[in-house]
Amino acid sequence: MTGPVSPGRARHRLLSRLESDCAASFTMSDLHDAVVSSYELGERAIPALIGDVFATVTNLQHAAIPLMFTSNSGRTLKIECGRSLLAPGDYDIAISDVIFEAEDQAFAEEPLRSPGRYEYVTGVAPGDLGKELAEVVHATVDVLETLQTWIEDKIFSVVEDASQKLSNGVYSLVNAVTDRAVDQTRIDVAVVGQLAGWRVPNPAILARTIGKLRTGRGRREADALAATFVSTTMPRHELLMARALDAHQAIVVPFREAPYVIAGTYFGIACQLLDGAQTQRIHPVYESPGLNVLLIYPATDSECTARIEEKAADIERYIASNLSVYETALREIEGTLAPDSVSNAKRSLITILDEESGRIQPVSHLDETATPPTRIRRGSRRRPR
Repeated sequence: MTGPVSPGRARHRLLSRLESDCAASFTMSDLHDAVVSSYELGERAIPALIGDVFATVTNLQHAAIPLMFTSNSGRTLKIECGRSLLAPGDYDIAISDVIFEAEDQAFAEEPLRSPGRYEYVTGVAPGDLGKELAEVVHATVDVLETLQTWIEDKIFSVVEDASQKLSNGVYSLVNAVTDRAVDQTRIDVAVVGQLAGWRVPNPAILARTIGKLRTGRGRREADALAATFVSTTMPRHELLMARALDAHQAIVVPFREAPYVIAGTYFGIACQLLDGAQTQRIHPVYESPGLNVLLIYPATDSECTARIEEKAADIERYIASNLSVYETALREIEGTLAPDSVSNAKRSLITILDEESGRIQPVSHLDETATPPTRIRRGSRRRPR
């Protein structure tokens, strides 16, 4: 270590690692994997940062063994930390004497201001280190929030870039045919060609997606699921949108009937968590042999349905006059994005754990409105578990 490590410096060191090792991987074709690898890097780096902060606030010396510390009086302390096995939303820190068992213990915990994968940092230490433990817990909250915020900012950056390059003007379609009485963030624009289809990325849709995912099951993987939702292309024959195109009219259908939901793919889980309890209206607004544009929105939104049907001819003319925008998007869709498939179904299910029982929650039984289960109180923690 080159000098004292304050919480601010620990945050800066984490950001430097993320920028140097992970930033370049945030592209539309690798968005989900970039989120996962960034979390993995951050979680590998955080223990050392915690150790450096602990050494700073206690004036202890690093021992030869990682996360062990010695004092001039011969006292030896060790730190164990990581994601809680009992409560996956907690990051636990345990500081203990190596030689002597403490007669009493100090506890500290602090919530993250913007919960994501983590919601709380909890800590336990010998009783005489209560003040230092609180500082370490606070620093850890700061570092975890930095990690989660950095990942979310990168997702938004990729989507904004793709939106500008691929779909400049696409969401002007929504603005052109709706008014303030319609919640435009509930309307997705999709483009379908001869081979594949894709929901056109839009920052407003992404913000709604992350916010909604964080309110129910799957909330701890909200960033990864949202990244998948906005960056996945699907083969045309697996799309519910293909049904509407074959019928040449709007259809109403629940997402749980989609092949990618039934197969349990990562993209299907994202859709199920977002829209599984709803039926969606899938409305073709422009059809041609090589390119089709559809609007997707809740079937219960009668005002939106009426407005779109009223403006159907205007919508078609609007798209025709901006066709190059959609053709550019379609070339990118069919040429660069990574398709989801049944092959990743098994690994995707691990994100939908029932925290009380530890059993996988079947996708078909997900309830996006369900409240998180009450967690069991552990030890002398003051917060109801």
